[in-house]
Amino acid sequence: MAGFSFWLHMNDEYMWRWFCSDERGNMIAISAQSFFDLVDAERAVKTAKACMTPILQPA
Repeated sequence: MAGFSFWLHMNDEYMWRWFCSDERGNMIAISAQSFFDLVDAERAVKTAKACMTPILQPA
């Protein structure tokens, strides 16, 4: 997905969440769920990318 960035961030409670921004750095999505395990968080990012690809691709 050109122009969109996904990344993981650990909050102050040591829980992982994923974030997505557009090419201008505007936040367009944040995970509703937090993850204790990094592997689970990475899987969630892959799932989010797969679900959001049709929505975020330019027409």
